[in-house]
Amino acid sequence: MRPLFLAFALGVVVLSGCSSSDSLPLPGPVRERFAPTYRTRVVQGDKRQTYEAAKAALKEIGFRYVNGGPAQGKLSGLNNVQLSSDGRGSRQLSIDVKLTPVPDGIEVAVLFSDVIEDDFGNRPGMGTTTPVHESALYEAYFRNIEQALAKKAK
Repeated sequence: MRPLFLAFALGVVVLSGCSSSDSLPLPGPVRERFAPTYRTRVVQGDKRQTYEAAKAALKEIGFRYVNGGPAQGKLSGLNNVQLSSDGRGSRQLSIDVKLTPVPDGIEVAVLFSDVIEDDFGNRPGMGTTTPVHESALYEAYFRNIEQALAKKAK
């Protein structure tokens, strides 16, 4: 019992010296799951205008608004659920948007995630969420926001 306690104590001392998770050598997929990389673009407009444009742009790419607000500076949405061919699982995309004022305008940070539930029968409600890095949805969404802001500016 004593050697186990000493090994545990030594592990605590060694790990307590780590000041941040950035210093830990985590593989890319693991790091991305806990701190995903958002795509960003700076647009011209105030926070409320940009929020309204971002909310309207959801419909243009086939997503529905779920929650958020201009005061919070964020919003989220979901697209339609797609059932697997055997009917035992599903797949859905989610979007998370953060709006941050910057000197040049408003920074729009976007992250699309793939939500997959493999087997309803064995693990109900247990899905996995994985960030989507490469998708034409990012450019389409940013373009729709910029178009909505341009219409309001006229």
